[in-house]
Amino acid sequence: MTPSLPFSLRFWLFLYGYPNIAGSALGLVGLALFFLGIIGPGWPYIVAGLYGLGWVLAWQLAPREMHLEIAREARAEALLGELENLIKRVHKHLPREAQVLLQSLRQTLAELLPRLADNTVFSQEGHTVEKTVRDYLPATLENYLHLPPAFARMHTLKDGKTAQSMLLDQLGLLDDQMRQMLANALRDDARALAENGAFLEQKFKPVDFFRLG
Repeated sequence: MTPSLPFSLRFWLFLYGYPNIAGSALGLVGLALFFLGIIGPGWPYIVAGLYGLGWVLAWQLAPREMHLEIAREARAEALLGELENLIKRVHKHLPREAQVLLQSLRQTLAELLPRLADNTVFSQEGHTVEKTVRDYLPATLENYLHLPPAFARMHTLKDGKTAQSMLLDQLGLLDDQMRQMLANALRDDARALAENGAFLEQKFKPVDFFRLG
């Protein structure tokens, strides 16, 4: 099931959507008619009616695929913006290797997300990527940053690994999966993309693998 869009994203989709632009253009025509003295006291109703007419015409005439494409592109841009903000917040608190991996992940997603948005065949994989980046990645980084830096570097937690080495493993694996998805998207390999998405769904969940004991 497609997740609902955040309110802020729905607002921007409304503001920049063709129906609102067309309605606003006809509404401005109504205002011009009022200032020119062509219409009188009932001008607010006329302006509102013209706006509504422009909205309906644009909605009816614009292909449904166009509306979907705008929504998908806006979702991709919003996700990239969230990732950039996350990286800015945590950048200086992470080891150098983790910083490099996050930047690599961001660059890969900048190429991958528009390609997932271009084709409805890939929409499910796009939602899986979105969930991984929006839920798993912030939770993992937050859990790591709650640990004292010296503890994260030196204390072993599981399989002889420190929290820092576990973080690097997870970020490296995530970056590798996103690179594979990009390669499969470039080849239009829907089956391989579905396999990548299934792996992401199973492997990357917002759990605290840095917990003590």
